[in-house]
Amino acid sequence: MKKWSLNQLFWATLSLLFWVFLSLGQLQRWQLTPGIAIYAHDFLVMIGLLAYAIQHRNLVTSLPNPEFRKYRLEILFGLWIWFGWLIAALSQDNVVVALLYTARLFSYTGFTWAALSAPFWQKLPSQILGVKPQLIGYWSAGLTILYLGFMQYFLLPDTRALGLIGWDNHYYRLIGTQLDPGFTGMLLVLTLLLTFQLKFPKPIWQAVITALLTLAVALTYSRASYLAFGLGIVVYAAIAWWRDQEVRPKLLLVVLLAGLLVLLPRKGGEGVNLGRTSTITARVSSNQGSLLQLQPSQWLTGRGLLVPETIESQNTLRPDMAKIPDNLVVLIVTHLGLGGTVLLILLLAKHRQRLLNLPTLSLSSLAAILIHAQFNNTLLQPFVFLFIVGIMLSERLKKTKI
Repeated sequence: MKKWSLNQLFWATLSLLFWVFLSLGQLQRWQLTPGIAIYAHDFLVMIGLLAYAIQHRNLVTSLPNPEFRKYRLEILFGLWIWFGWLIAALSQDNVVVALLYTARLFSYTGFTWAALSAPFWQKLPSQILGVKPQLIGYWSAGLTILYLGFMQYFLLPDTRALGLIGWDNHYYRLIGTQLDPGFTGMLLVLTLLLTFQLKFPKPIWQAVITALLTLAVALTYSRASYLAFGLGIVVYAAIAWWRDQEVRPKLLLVVLLAGLLVLLPRKGGEGVNLGRTSTITARVSSNQGSLLQLQPSQWLTGRGLLVPETIESQNTLRPDMAKIPDNLVVLIVTHLGLGGTVLLILLLAKHRQRLLNLPTLSLSSLAAILIHAQFNNTLLQPFVFLFIVGIMLSERLKKTKI
């Protein structure tokens, strides 16, 4: 057996630390200014990208010349985003923050690709529990989130004190390391869908883990997570049925969740009231405020991708401090304008076949996130983004040799 090289040990250690930090969520967040925060995993991302750039410094010169005619729509879309930023800069909006957010998304994607295709994976079995070992890293992080979530719910159910430092206050809800029941619920749903892919030595293990994940999602009392849970499983089961695979045990989880919602304790507080309307009213008011802030010209050009805004609530004298809209559709329209929205639709239509041919896990995970993103800024939330990018890139590596 060959010894591991220094490069292999470096990437293996970096990847392991990354998954540990990923499971710690907001507990590794550092608030630099009232509007800017970084995470411990951001330092790992920077180290990994720097190492990758040094190790592949001749990569750019070896790339073939791209055929720009094939990517005219993509280039036009990119230019539209730059045009939006230029208009925002001339209007003295905070474009720097938008550029930093965009750089973070690109750096997360680049680091994930570099880590998942690192040479140390050749030292590991080609499959663990029936999947690429890269997926096991994200699954382990998801199980850690599950464990820490249960610890929080049963040992520290009253988290209302977090309201004193700027977080939403919750009472008898599973908020986990994200300190938010909605985002924790979304990560648990992704972990559940990933669990469907695994082949356990004994089926009872998969049944127990999926039941625990279902219970944890129920304890978040997050209705957006319930929708993501249901749609993710239905999409997964539909694809499995199309491919002549067993689907009934998966669909039974939807029934299990519905039963849990009837039996779950209601310790008090509005958060555990599934019929509450205050959060719906607040989101509608926030989205209305975002749309009302648009100038006539911005309906065409948008206000600039990820350019922060202060959304004035229509039902209170105090401003809602959200930087971008919670609803994904409103976000696209307000930040890209109708022109950018049309370009995005054309891009999706151009690549529709690739999207429809995505593996089962990737497609069902995307469906779950997109429904969740109608109520929260889910797609761009750092930890959800890292999870879905990791899952999709791992699935892509599943068809290739590293």
